[in-house]
Amino acid sequence: MFHQNQSKLALIDEAMKIEANTLVSVFFSFQRLENYVLWDQHIARRIIEKMYARTLEAETRFPAVVAPYEDNDQSEEAMHLEWVCAQVPELALDLELEITELEKANYRAEHPVISAFYDALVCWFNIPVHHF
Repeated sequence: MFHQNQSKLALIDEAMKIEANTLVSVFFSFQRLENYVLWDQHIARRIIEKMYARTLEAETRFPAVVAPYEDNDQSEEAMHLEWVCAQVPELALDLELEITELEKANYRAEHPVISAFYDALVCWFNIPVHHF
């Protein structure tokens, strides 16, 4: 019975390791994701949604990832997967900021008169105006 539990835990640890490596290799290539932001923001937003869905699925499949820290007997694989899942909101925020900056730059390029007026209000007269 003990060996069955040990082998089951080893299989779960291996599955968590595979899940963490998959998340890292597929979603955490930031240069590739930045390229998606430049090419098509809709694809970048879909990737962000899929990242969140995949981490929620991982937390559901592997309860050890979100287990309380009282026991301190979390495996190394569970801690790594937990760290990877914790990075997703930060990466998503970085991507959203990239998308916002690109949208602002595109807007400024397409509307130079409005942008010049905005710059005059903010820079010359120090009037706090929200652009967009």
